[in-house]
Amino acid sequence: MQITQPLPRTAPLTRPRLLGRVLRRYRAVLAATLLFALLPVVLYTAWVLHLRTAIPGPPWDNLEWLYKVWWIRESLFVEGRMPFFHPDVFAPYGYPAGQSEPMLTHFAWMLPVLLAGDEVLAFNFMLWSSFVITGLGTSLYVYDLTGRRAPALLAAVAFAFSPYRLHSMAAGWLPLMGTGWLPLALLCFERLRRGRSWRWGLLAGFFLLQVVLASWYYAYIAGLTCAGYLALRFWPWRRWWSNRTFWLGLAACLLVVVLPAIPVALPVVHLARTSVSWSLADVEKWAAGLEDFIYPNIYHPMWGRFFLSRRAEIPSYPWYVPGFLFLGLVPLGLSVVALWQQRRRPLARVWLLLGLAGAVLALGPTLHLLGQRVYLPVPNSVEALFSRAMYLLTGKLALNKTAYWPIQHPGAIPVPLPGLLLYLFAPFASGMRTFYRFGVVAVFATSVLAAFGL
Repeated sequence: MQITQPLPRTAPLTRPRLLGRVLRRYRAVLAATLLFALLPVVLYTAWVLHLRTAIPGPPWDNLEWLYKVWWIRESLFVEGRMPFFHPDVFAPYGYPAGQSEPMLTHFAWMLPVLLAGDEVLAFNFMLWSSFVITGLGTSLYVYDLTGRRAPALLAAVAFAFSPYRLHSMAAGWLPLMGTGWLPLALLCFERLRRGRSWRWGLLAGFFLLQVVLASWYYAYIAGLTCAGYLALRFWPWRRWWSNRTFWLGLAACLLVVVLPAIPVALPVVHLARTSVSWSLADVEKWAAGLEDFIYPNIYHPMWGRFFLSRRAEIPSYPWYVPGFLFLGLVPLGLSVVALWQQRRRPLARVWLLLGLAGAVLALGPTLHLLGQRVYLPVPNSVEALFSRAMYLLTGKLALNKTAYWPIQHPGAIPVPLPGLLLYLFAPFASGMRTFYRFGVVAVFATSVLAAFGL
């Protein structure tokens, strides 16, 4: 006679056992989160010691964003009305706040601190948390590509603590600190590429929505970056025409981004339809120069003052500082190694092309060097012919028409760049004043390539 032994009873999964299992499974993620939570505390002690009494930087744009943080709490929880219109700014006409950077992602993130009634602490909490999100998002993305923790941490530190982010922090540009959502969206696109589930597209849309609701600049930059990433990473495209998972994921991504963003974007679209835009001369002021990618970090405690003194004559400082797009000597060196060692690897070429595109667009409509527009001396007949062509392009053919004469120079011509075509012909591009913010793509690309070279 055959006797069947009863199956052993499984012990119930108690809360301590469940917590232990979660900690074991995600211990690397938790360790990385703790690292990026502590690094700002260690590196920026002077700031951390005054979290409730001061905000970084001189009194410039930081006070504007601090005021808006206060206004959100005041309007919602004190006056009991929506914060999209401020009657006291530009009185008696008022100011429609929806025509500025949305900042909704930031406000939602800092809401628990803001409810406590401390807008200064909420402002600083948002800055601190941006290091955590950016570092963690970058490390997760790079680890997914390399399968190695050390390169992932290197890329994350290089990007999260880059001069670009430090300058945004010092200048008080709170919307520009939301750099961590794009790496997380790219991570989801990688998972979608492997065909695991269309839900990765849904999650990518959620992270991109955080970008859109944080900054219109980053919405534009992230949109172009993701479009380029998908076009290059999913090559050859014929493999995906019949891939149901890919198309479902892409459709889910677009729906998650577009539908919630429509009511937020309507005031900005209405403003753009009234032909409110920045002139070519204004946009030229905020373009990067070739040297800004290699000029040493002026925020460095050892040599920062020295290099700042060499370029302190720039009239628009502190909004514009020399070397704010510095790519870093170590990341640059490792990127060169990666491009040589992995020159046949498609992913290295993807980030090389995206990084170059971001750098070129950051240079603005025309070439700059050492804070000055570059002019090429030519015969007067050549300059006259070039100027007529530019007048036709900027004043007649362009979607976003503008005047060429402010940058016209007798006997010389500027060096036009692809950013000029973007400014003239891309929808809403003429509403962007600071093209150098496209450099964040070059900084991120260099950080990723540095991980490949380690």
